[in-house]
Amino acid sequence: MYAENMPTPCAFNDTKKYTVRHNPFMFYADINGDMKYCSRHIVPLNKLQADLDSDNLPNFVFISPNICNDMHNCSMATGDKWLSKSVPMILSSSEFTKQRSLLVITWDEGSQSDNRVLTIFLGSAAKESYSSSKPYNHFSLFRTIEYLWDLKPITNNDKHASIMKDMLK
Repeated sequence: MYAENMPTPCAFNDTKKYTVRHNPFMFYADINGDMKYCSRHIVPLNKLQADLDSDNLPNFVFISPNICNDMHNCSMATGDKWLSKSVPMILSSSEFTKQRSLLVITWDEGSQSDNRVLTIFLGSAAKESYSSSKPYNHFSLFRTIEYLWDLKPITNNDKHASIMKDMLK
């Protein structure tokens, strides 16, 4: 987990721009109960570039922008600017290009009328220029991750969610 503006690895407290609720791993007892493990795996986002440069990226990465760059407390233009720097950095890294890789960008809330959210798949594992008309939800994304990693569903919500296979090569 790379969290923008997290003050220290495994930080349990909110700051002006970092919020723990956007860091789902902090809610797992086997992670937050082991400070040594947590401090190695739940780190500030400013560590990402060094891990990309040193080919030291984990096989699964979750990135959470701060509450401004995630467009909760700031404009879409602010979030777009953040994405315009972060996405190319990831996509062009040797860690991302030397193997089958998938970058998923998703939002956590939509309009009040239907709560649809945009989810984008990028990388060698994603279909190019593809738009799905199938209805998916956040559990679908979770189920897709489980599917790709050959993991069993954790709850009935993800167990019964559709896998986003049509978006993958």
